[in-house]
Amino acid sequence: VKFNNMDELCGFLMKKYFGFTKEVFSLISFDSRGKLIGFDILNSGDITSVAISTRNVIETVLKRNAVCVILAHNHPDGNALPSTDDITSTERINSALKTINVRLMDHIILATDDYVSLAQSDYYRYLFT
Repeated sequence: VKFNNMDELCGFLMKKYFGFTKEVFSLISFDSRGKLIGFDILNSGDITSVAISTRNVIETVLKRNAVCVILAHNHPDGNALPSTDDITSTERINSALKTINVRLMDHIILATDDYVSLAQSDYYRYLFT
């Protein structure tokens, strides 16, 4: 599977996340040609938070032999805007991924019928440079 645009990718993610009532964190892995090679749910939390383990992200990236990845999680309350913890986690994981030459392409936050792409946001694009 290859995604041609953000709407296709988020449509895929919305289907994967449909019905979740707690926050769930996942990793989408891609090969060097941009082909999807894995969708892994790494953790489930409660209604307002989910723990994101950098170690689990790195282990999954290495297991999948991924070249680039996208982080994703949901906000069951319906508000897709990122929290301070979301930004901090993105920075921490991106730093770790750089040490193994894996590119973090985005962190997508899903809500009921909305999403925020941090990489496409004017406020958070700097996280991916």
